[in-house]
Amino acid sequence: MVSAAAAAAAASPCAACKFLRRKCQPECVFAPYFPPDQPQKFVHVHRVFGASNVTKLLNELHPYQREDAVNSLAYEADMRLRDPVYGCVGVISLLQRQLRQLRVDLSAAISELSKYQSAATGHGLIDVNYLTMPRHYEEDPAAKLAADGSYDTGLASVMKPSTASGDDSPAIKPLWDACLKLFVGGGLNISGDQGVMMALIYHGGIRTNHIFLNQSALFIRTSSALFRTLQASKTRINAQAESTTSTLKEASVHATTKTSVEQKILGYETIIGIETHVQLSTLTKAFCSCPYLYGSQPNTTVCPVCMGHPGTLPVLNSKVIEFAMKLGLALNCRLSMTSKFDRKQYFYPDLPKGYQISQFDIPIAIKGFIDLDLPVEFGGGHRRFGITRVHMEEDAGKLIHSETGSYSQVDLNRAGVPLLEIVSEPDMRSGLEAAEYAAEIQRLVRYLGISNGNMQEGSLRCDVNISVRPVGQSNFGTKVEIKNMNSFSAMNRAIDYEISRQVHLHSQGQSDQIVQETRLWEEGAQKTFTMRKKEGLADYRYFPEPDLPEVILTKDYVDKIQQVLPELPEAKRRRYEKLGLNMQDVLFLANDNHVAEFFDASVENGADAKLAANWIMGDIAAFLKNERLSINEIKLTPVELSELIASIKNGTISGKIGKEILFELLSKGGTVKSLIEEKDLVQAIDPAAIEALVDKVLAANPKQLQQYRGGKPSCKDFCWPGVMKESKGKANPLVLNKILADKLNGGN
Repeated sequence: MVSAAAAAAAASPCAACKFLRRKCQPECVFAPYFPPDQPQKFVHVHRVFGASNVTKLLNELHPYQREDAVNSLAYEADMRLRDPVYGCVGVISLLQRQLRQLRVDLSAAISELSKYQSAATGHGLIDVNYLTMPRHYEEDPAAKLAADGSYDTGLASVMKPSTASGDDSPAIKPLWDACLKLFVGGGLNISGDQGVMMALIYHGGIRTNHIFLNQSALFIRTSSALFRTLQASKTRINAQAESTTSTLKEASVHATTKTSVEQKILGYETIIGIETHVQLSTLTKAFCSCPYLYGSQPNTTVCPVCMGHPGTLPVLNSKVIEFAMKLGLALNCRLSMTSKFDRKQYFYPDLPKGYQISQFDIPIAIKGFIDLDLPVEFGGGHRRFGITRVHMEEDAGKLIHSETGSYSQVDLNRAGVPLLEIVSEPDMRSGLEAAEYAAEIQRLVRYLGISNGNMQEGSLRCDVNISVRPVGQSNFGTKVEIKNMNSFSAMNRAIDYEISRQVHLHSQGQSDQIVQETRLWEEGAQKTFTMRKKEGLADYRYFPEPDLPEVILTKDYVDKIQQVLPELPEAKRRRYEKLGLNMQDVLFLANDNHVAEFFDASVENGADAKLAANWIMGDIAAFLKNERLSINEIKLTPVELSELIASIKNGTISGKIGKEILFELLSKGGTVKSLIEEKDLVQAIDPAAIEALVDKVLAANPKQLQQYRGGKPSCKDFCWPGVMKESKGKANPLVLNKILADKLNGGN
């Protein structure tokens, strides 16, 4: 298995390196275990454990242990993503509950069977005389089934020869065969002694009371199916009890389908909506002239206005309106030509005024939508999510908690910083869709230049609202809000956890324990915890802000803003598709506006779109990752990348030399032309010289040449390296290929 994976990796980058967008080296520790045709395997492991942790783990193990370790990690990761609440413990617990319930149901089924039996025998017990094999199996009662492994021979040792009348009847053998086929053979496939016992009970019941035949469907649906499930449950639980790699595999495979099947059977639907707060990149705060610089010393960028001192009046920053209009138009919203500010009143230590200036009933933009494409590694697909509203407001301060948790301090630097809140429609149905929606919002605000969208700095904060309801129910379930997610992957995990938590409570009949509240995501524990009960609109006591006038827009101003909007991510992705790029290339290039600008500039300077994309996604992306740089910080320019691609394409230099020049350009700068001349890298060898080198190499390898002409095409590979070595890499690949084809196919 490892060798097959290694062979596949030799042809193309392994799934790990491809996902991490780096060059797959021959000694890559991932390559033998994450082949290119299994991308999802590494995606799951990376999301749960992280690539660096997996690398450390594999390097610490002996090579013969690595395959089992990777399989264990893959199964565990898959299970944790499917069932982030309970994991393996949840599987064991579920099966134990099923086992207890099956025992109760089995007892009830046997009791029901006794009632049918009593109608003919006059008592409520099954006559043990009928719990024997028919006579034609008495010579070796277990022989037929034990021969093909259908059940073990343990039951045969306690069976006595039957003396009951009727066993010799021609009708009895087909009846017994049918019972065995039903319970042990293909029908219900109950293995071991239990299957034979079920066949005996069923056979005896039919012989004693022919009316029982009319109840067979009921019996099969209860006792028989329960016996089969009971045996399967016992097997799984025994396997779970063993703390081995095979145990992890068993549990993980079961958990892979458990969550989706459970939700399908229970019939629940998840409803997700997101409130996204975007911190605007204005020079000053929303209602005063204080600057805001992330990382400043606490309470150093404050004034009486943002500290809420009595007698101070707010003055609206006009940039806030401009940025709000840009975002509203980019989200395909309808702008409110007249809007106003309101006071949202609540008490919290980081809110010095006791209220927040926001917009309530007349936001600046309403009823829009956003389009996005899901990542290829997660199945791809296009989505459109509705936007309810976009409104302007100010940010609150920040609480800094002590390490002991005994006290907290207030930093008001952030108080008064302008925010735009984007409220989505409840259109999302999974953690993946929600995370991709948030990522698209981040791309959008970066393209517009209104925010850096950095989640770690708090410039982009998402509050996720989740509810679960039965399929077909029109009313929403109880909404729970989740905060404190500082990455898209954390958002995905938090949502998956909360969905599982709510579905579990519904399935246990404890839906009343789902209350409207705000919960915090704890990354370390991978769980959500109650923060506070969620306030309603009435609790905020909104009323119009008396210190600020209405915001009135004119058509000319709206048209002016519309004209300066840049090409947005969705339009750019569609344009890239028309250039012939595949979806993976499209998503990578359009993800970062600076990368997209670099790519566009390269194509405008004459570079082939696909070749430019390959260089940017391959060697350039690897260099940026290793050096921890952005594409704006490298010395390579789009013009030089275009020149480099052209030099390789027209045969001036080889691809190998092109990589050497690219590294020089990335790290030191310069021009392609000067580097080629400086290092004497021009492929100046004419066709005649190349042909002479080919003749020399062929003459030195007559055996390989004979094998090639004898039908072994792989022997062609011996000539190319020899010629390139003799020419010091200066032979034109196109010319060399043509000459090689002529020579190897019989030319002189």
